Amino acid sequence: MIVPSSVVLALGVSVAIGLFFGGLPAARAARLRPIDALRYE
Repeated sequence: MIVPSSVVLALGVSVAIGLFFGGLPAARAARLRPIDALRYE
């Protein structure tokens, strides 16, 4: 039997992990100057 609260908890954890591991590199890349980002690609 699937409990609705466990579905909400799993969804919340998944969203939090996605935001953390997606937002951290994006924030780091946003601080770079475009010429520096392209130079090391």
